[in-house]
Amino acid sequence: TYTVGFNIDGPGQTYLERLATAGKGEFFRANQPQELTDALNSILDEVLGGSENFAELSIDVDTANFSHDNRVYFGLFSPNIRRAWNGNLKGYFIEPTGLTDIHGDPATTVTENGLQFSETSQSFWSSSRDGNEVTSGGASESLISGNRKLYTFTGTSISSNGEALRGVDANLLHKSNTSITTELMGLPADSSRRDSALDWIQTAPMGDPLHSKSVTVNYGSKQVVFVSTNQGLLHAFDATKPSAATSDSSGGEELFAYMPKRLLSNLPDLEANTNETGHIYGLDGAITRWHTDTDNDGVVDSGESVLLIVGMRRGGSAYYALDISNPDFPRLQWVLDENNPDFPALAQTWSRMSLINVNDAGNSRKLLAFAAGYDAAVQDDATGPVVSSGNAIYMVDEKGDLVWKVNENDHSDMKYSIASDLTVIDSDGDGIADRLYVGDVGGQLWRVDFENVKNTPSVTLMADLDDGKHQPFFYPPSVSLNQTPAGNHLSIALGSGNRTNPLLNDSLNNIYVIKDTQIKKGPPDSTFSTIQSSDIYDATNNNVDSDDSETATDAKDALKAAPGWKVALRQGEKALSGLVTFEDKLLATTFEADLSNFNDFCGFETNGRFYAMDIGDAKPVDLGTILSDPNAGNNPLRSLKLQSTGIPSSPVVMFPKNSASVQIYVDKELVNSFDQSINSVYWHAR
Repeated sequence: TYTVGFNIDGPGQTYLERLATAGKGEFFRANQPQELTDALNSILDEVLGGSENFAELSIDVDTANFSHDNRVYFGLFSPNIRRAWNGNLKGYFIEPTGLTDIHGDPATTVTENGLQFSETSQSFWSSSRDGNEVTSGGASESLISGNRKLYTFTGTSISSNGEALRGVDANLLHKSNTSITTELMGLPADSSRRDSALDWIQTAPMGDPLHSKSVTVNYGSKQVVFVSTNQGLLHAFDATKPSAATSDSSGGEELFAYMPKRLLSNLPDLEANTNETGHIYGLDGAITRWHTDTDNDGVVDSGESVLLIVGMRRGGSAYYALDISNPDFPRLQWVLDENNPDFPALAQTWSRMSLINVNDAGNSRKLLAFAAGYDAAVQDDATGPVVSSGNAIYMVDEKGDLVWKVNENDHSDMKYSIASDLTVIDSDGDGIADRLYVGDVGGQLWRVDFENVKNTPSVTLMADLDDGKHQPFFYPPSVSLNQTPAGNHLSIALGSGNRTNPLLNDSLNNIYVIKDTQIKKGPPDSTFSTIQSSDIYDATNNNVDSDDSETATDAKDALKAAPGWKVALRQGEKALSGLVTFEDKLLATTFEADLSNFNDFCGFETNGRFYAMDIGDAKPVDLGTILSDPNAGNNPLRSLKLQSTGIPSSPVVMFPKNSASVQIYVDKELVNSFDQSINSVYWHAR
């Protein structure tokens, strides 16, 4: 309950203050009309806000013992009615019991609003307890003090060696830089908003990392975490401290931040931050690091190089590559955008670039592979497959130059946007990638075999899963090798759901597992034909586990004969994150919005679910007491309702340092933990 005292004091104000306190809200005082407007806007921001995250937690691998690091990072945002949202990057420790803060205390708690960060918790780099407040503490705290190293590049071409950002006045993101013109900022020539917007960004708190997941780079004596936001900045923060729970709140200083030229025009609107329609997007895509690690120790040593490539997602149709070999002296290496004639199908850059080893005419070569992206102008309002751009797959080298591609010229059915990341595999275990799988927004699953990038690839439409109910795929398939008495096959698992319309309540989506029996290196043989939706076994009712022997036998026979299975989701339920296959178990999350009471109340309920199924037959698997039904004996459930609100992240399977347990996280929630040690395996070559 929120209250506003308009021209009121004394007992009346006291009553309103007590009412707001009892209602766990806030009291606002207003004496002028504008103050009343500001109070109401603040209340709406509070109601809509909170600490949310879409991307899964970010954690690195400790190369010394092949377990995960003990520190995790969350890109957080606070939604509101204004065009720009507040954001932050916060860090916590991983313990067997879950997340802990810098004091070693539990970082999360279950409230009436679901699982949240505890109000008494204190994240990395926070001068005081910051709890569930997005705008408090974390990486954002150091930004408002000013004295920042903010860069851009307004030139029209980049030299072959890249462009130094530090020490070049023409690359400063500052009002003193005359190359940042009013035209670049989308303003009239005589506008004073140029200077005010550039002044504002010098001390602006962090924007929202809505879909961007942070990436950590180990420089030996220094750890640096990189994250991009819809404010349009790629940030570099010193993450050296803390290394253990010692109540140390130091660290988190911003080393630099970079804003692409095309996003300068967002600055005036970001400063104004009105409540007009349309969230402002900037650098909202995934980040890829390319570390040339000559001694394979995971540390950026002297003479080694690191390239960071970031996409824009809704922010635009470009990728930006920065050389961050020395994080104090970043360089802009190249830009790949829709104006490059080598990439005619490039759309919004949703697909994360995958760093892979390929065969290039007999030589091993590292390349970046990615899908052409999402065509928002065509696809946003689509209720079924619609021809669009983004219908291609590319590979580029370390300079961003095109090396390899597939598009509609290689297969006439490749005509829908491919917004997903790619799942690239090495089919014969020789250390060289030779195949990829990916789904498109038209409900199609693709297999591309590329034994040699100098040769023409083989493009196969593995499955057409459009059943007339719109089955778009926005996330990469999970691929696993399955060994069965009937023979080996690859399980290609993916879930459908329109990521751009999560509140759609009449959708009928599915979780799929497609069996690829032609696992040998090279393209499928001539007997293969595209799998249709009608060919898939419907495992929704779990008949293979039926108490009726005849029903179970029939179901097992039908499943064995089918090229895969599906589990139908509830009406309105969607798979809006990547699936994970772990030791014969398929782990997934889904989201649905219950709009049945939307017209009667101030809001609506949202449900996030975590699924655990057998990869072979979709039977529920019991990962422990968390997935057991207390009212049904030991019968396991396929899914559980998550405690967090909002769209859940992909499941993250973690092997904590110095621990014999495996932990599974969704967002900040520890959904399962069970004992399983990591064994060292030794071998010698003969």
